[in-house]
Parts: sequence; structure tokens; C-alpha cells
Amino acid sequence: MRISTSQMYQSHLGRIQESQTQMFALQRQVMTGKRFERMSEDPVAGQRVLSAQGLQRRLEQTDRNLRHADEYLGLTETTLGQISDLTQEAKTLAIQGASAAAQPESLQALATQIGEIQKRLVDLGNTRTTTGGYLMSGQDTGTRAFTVSGTGITYNGDDLPVNVEIRPGETMRVNLPQAGPLVTDLYNRLENLKSNLLAGRTQDISGTDLVELEDSRSQVNAARGSIGTLMQTVANQKEQTQRRIDDLTTRISEVQDVDLAEAMTNLQLAQTAYQAALTVTARASQLSLMDYL
Repeated sequence: MRISTSQMYQSHLGRIQESQTQMFALQRQVMTGKRFERMSEDPVAGQRVLSAQGLQRRLEQTDRNLRHADEYLGLTETTLGQISDLTQEAKTLAIQGASAAAQPESLQALATQIGEIQKRLVDLGNTRTTTGGYLMSGQDTGTRAFTVSGTGITYNGDDLPVNVEIRPGETMRVNLPQAGPLVTDLYNRLENLKSNLLAGRTQDISGTDLVELEDSRSQVNAARGSIGTLMQTVANQKEQTQRRIDDLTTRISEVQDVDLAEAMTNLQLAQTAYQAALTVTARASQLSLMDYL
């Protein structure tokens, strides 16, 4: 069957267009580093990438949650450590005040130092987070946790849990439970110690105040230990989450990213095929013209 000049020309033109499309696609791969950019180019691989990216976004949110939890817990642990140090400092002063040889002037000076410790305790109780909220106010982070009026202290927080999702479907309380009683009890015990120092009641200092301060310090250290355990849990979860994020990044890259060396080779072949198609079409057009001469 004889092929007409028009049919032959259309055939050559089709080859040019096909070669040009392939060449442009390979150029785009080389420029972007991606095998495909639209789902229509590879629906199966595209769906795998979308699924992996969706999971990766959820894991990245979990990672942000864990970093927030780590920051909250770390600040709480540091604050409790400083409160423990204050309690030990108060105990040292109480031991000095319990001495039968202590003079009224010395007891007055010791009472003044206890008053300063109380002020520092309140400041620590009103520690703020990096976002400006009060660390020990529970969920009511905009309210100052502790206020002092006269010789008394008041807890203004709500002691409700501040929860953070550390893995899908699982939350962790990151704020200190019973922060109010922990600080107010210690403050009141320091107030009693101060009163006994001013009154020269050395027996009450040795028989009651020292025992109560040691009890407060034990409570603070126990709370600090619990926070430390939570910090370790968060650290382990952060490591696992980051590993999963890295694995997904690798999987997405394996599906979507192009082998640059291979793409460059294919592009050169496509460019050669395109030039060849142009040359063949040009020659065919010349031969067709000769038919009319």
C-alpha cells in the first residue's frame, strides 16, 4: 500500500513531537531532581509519596510536641532543683539557730536570711515559661501562681494538667502536680522557722522546724525525680520519632527523586533522538518536494 506524502509527513511530525515531549520531561527531571511532580505522571508512586508525606507531617507535629514537653519538663526540673537548694540553705540556718549559744542579734540576722529565702521561693514558684505563662499555674498560665499578703501565701493556679501528645493517642502531663501545696507548705514552714528564730525558741527549731524542712526537701526531691523520669521518656520518644521521620524521608526520596546521572544520560539520548527526528523530517520534506519537480 502506497503511503501518501501527507501521511508520511504526519508520521514524521508525530515522532518529532514525541521526542520533544520526552526531552522536555527529562529536562524537568534534571532541573527539579524529581521523577514526577504531578500525580498524573505516576499515580501509583504519587499515592505512595502522598501517604508517606501525610504520616511524616503527623510525626513532625509529634516531634514539636515532644520538644515542647522537654522544654516544660526541663524548666520544672531546674526550678525544683533550685527550690531544693533553698530548702537545704534554710536547714543550715536552722541548725545555727538551734544552738543554745545563739544570741538574739544572731537569731535576728538568721530570721532576716530566712525571709530572703521566702522571697526567692516565691520568685521560683512564679517562674515563667518561654511563652510567658506561669510554670506552676496549671492550665491557668496567665495567672500569677503565688502571691504573698502579710505572713501568708496564696496559690492562684488551678492545678489542672497541661497535657502534650507524645505519640498518636497518648498524652503526658508535663506540669507539676500539686505544685501549690508543695510551695505553700514550704513557705509556711519557713515562716514558722522565722518566728521561732525571732522568739528564740531553739527547742522548736530543733524539734519541729528542722524535721519539717527535711520533709519538704524530700517532697521536692521526689517531685524532681518524677519529672526526671518523664524527661527520659520524652527523650526516648524523641529519638524514635526522629528515626521514623528520617526513614520516611528516605522512602519518599527513593520513590520521588531521580537518579541524576541516569537522567542526564537519558536526556542526552533524548536530545539525540529529537535532532535525528528533525533531520529525517527535513530530508523527507526535500524528497517530497522533488516529486513535484
